[in-house]
Amino acid sequence: MSVRLPITVIPAMQPGLTVVILSLLLGLQPITTDLYLPALPALTEGFGAPMAQAQLTLTTLLTLAVFGAVCLAMIALRFTETAPQKNLRALEPETLVRTWLTILRHPAFLAFSALSTASYGGLFTFLAASSFVFIKVRGLSKTQYGLLMFSMSLAYILGTFLCRHLLPRFGVRRSVAIAGGLSLSGGTLMGMLALAGLQTSWAIMLPYYLFMLAHGIHQPCGQSGSVGPFPQAAGVASALNGFLMMMAAFAMGGWLGTHMDGTIFPLVFGVWFWSALVALAAWTLVQKYGETGEH
Repeated sequence: MSVRLPITVIPAMQPGLTVVILSLLLGLQPITTDLYLPALPALTEGFGAPMAQAQLTLTTLLTLAVFGAVCLAMIALRFTETAPQKNLRALEPETLVRTWLTILRHPAFLAFSALSTASYGGLFTFLAASSFVFIKVRGLSKTQYGLLMFSMSLAYILGTFLCRHLLPRFGVRRSVAIAGGLSLSGGTLMGMLALAGLQTSWAIMLPYYLFMLAHGIHQPCGQSGSVGPFPQAAGVASALNGFLMMMAAFAMGGWLGTHMDGTIFPLVFGVWFWSALVALAAWTLVQKYGETGEH
């Protein structure tokens, strides 16, 4: 005799309360990261640890955060309000694998995930290396470094407002293409200035503001575009997109750990590399497959 488990449907919260709660939850990981960054140089000194191990702690933090998001997204399928009886099977291995493969094979998901992953790679490179570069190499205080990070966040916020202005006029694909030009311009300018011997803090930050301005366009467009084709599995698609982003961060953290040499070049070349990938994804993949992710 089969036993039927009771299904409990949780009533929907008020939209305003939902937005507040989600905003607070989304802010936990950035706050955790930003509080941790200024301590990375002191971590290596206090524990006598090599720079590679210090980088690995940051990478592991972000990777575990996304791994948890993937697990919770799969559990969320079980408790969705739509077709609850069907979702009793949502945690079965075959169902999980089929859901993953369906998402990963979708061209819009691949295009927009490539964009958001490359853009996040440039952000993570800066986050992981900037405390060593600005505090150890450029000699800034922790307070000065914190102010630089604050200004970087402002550039990102301005980018999100620019995104809201561009989308109604140009659509997702053209907006992403414009932002791709900003990303590549910022990374290239940063690299050229460093190679020319201009290695001041502002020679790094001013070009990076262009990258962060574009990041305010690429990240929301990339994340929304990757989940758009999957309204019934948006949490899973978002988690898989985040997982790919963290894999890029994990790889970049390992590279930085072995290439940080007391100069600004690992940071500069890393951002330059990711800015080229952002532009490539924005100008090719998103232009070809982005329409399937727009609604």
